[in-house]
Amino acid sequence: DDAVVAVLSGPAALGLYQVAYRMASLIAVESTTAISQVAFPAYAAIRDDPERVERGHARVLRFTGLFAAPATVLLVAIAPDVFRLLLGERWLPAVVAFQILCVYGFLRAMTATFGSLFGAIGRPALTTAIAALQLGVVAALIVPAVVEAGIDGAAVAVAVGNLVALVVAIGAGLRSAGLHARTLLLALWPGVRVAAVLAILLFVMRV
Repeated sequence: DDAVVAVLSGPAALGLYQVAYRMASLIAVESTTAISQVAFPAYAAIRDDPERVERGHARVLRFTGLFAAPATVLLVAIAPDVFRLLLGERWLPAVVAFQILCVYGFLRAMTATFGSLFGAIGRPALTTAIAALQLGVVAALIVPAVVEAGIDGAAVAVAVGNLVALVVAIGAGLRSAGLHARTLLLALWPGVRVAAVLAILLFVMRV
């Protein structure tokens, strides 16, 4: 994405895009790093008990969602103010890309919970295959997206790539790790509920 933005939109656009990407990626980094370090050995210790593995992944998914979903809503809502106050007016053209990449950060955080799971159950090749698929989707979309919408298009391409990766990771989890769709939905619900309440509150405050 960086290379395509640089070639098609120029160095100034690349600077805007890289700042937006790095700031938005904090959602994924902060919500997954510590959890993954704990989750992998925990999964490995219970890998022969599918029910405990499913419960463990549900907890990881729940905790990740409780952080990442509200953080995404908050950052998307306050993005213009954050850029104006912290970076200055000249960085405002990166706001929309940042907002889209915040959604990417959330999707990436959710996808990362499956990486630890697949590694612990002895299926690390699934993570590699999903990453390759994600790269292929982004590669297919990035050029027309940047031509059409500049750095905002690049952000959409990256987000769509991770959305596809998450859908495939969920499918692989259902087939290969003995997960159940209902368990995944119940694990995601607390984070979605908190994010929805926060979104309503922010909307009311701005009206």
